[in-house]
Amino acid sequence: MQGSSLNAGNFNSARRLMADKTLWHLWSNVAGSLETLVPPPKGSRLWIDSNIPFLREDRKDAAEIQQLKATTIRPLVDAGYDAQTVVAAVESEDMTLLKHSGLFSVQLQEPGTPTPASTNGTVPMEV
Repeated sequence: MQGSSLNAGNFNSARRLMADKTLWHLWSNVAGSLETLVPPPKGSRLWIDSNIPFLREDRKDAAEIQQLKATTIRPLVDAGYDAQTVVAAVESEDMTLLKHSGLFSVQLQEPGTPTPASTNGTVPMEV
């Protein structure tokens, strides 16, 4: 007999809440407490292994968020917005921070700029 999908969603929510609010705090507290009994090498500290299976899903979610941010950043930069303001706007989720460079297209050349002279079908590059 299968459980309902509602129960699966409740379990995932409860598991995430338990990991984020309770276990992470307890594990980090244990790591800090053990430092008094087992001093780590100078310049380092005891900490939680991020490869704990219970916490891996959070890493997957973080990777998906980074991918979505990168997918948002690329077209904004290609459209001519200043890259630094694009990153700031995406990180803060405040699109009012965007500042346009005044340059258009993926080449981001000033309007009216002549095409660089080519030699043998190649475009000269600045060094």
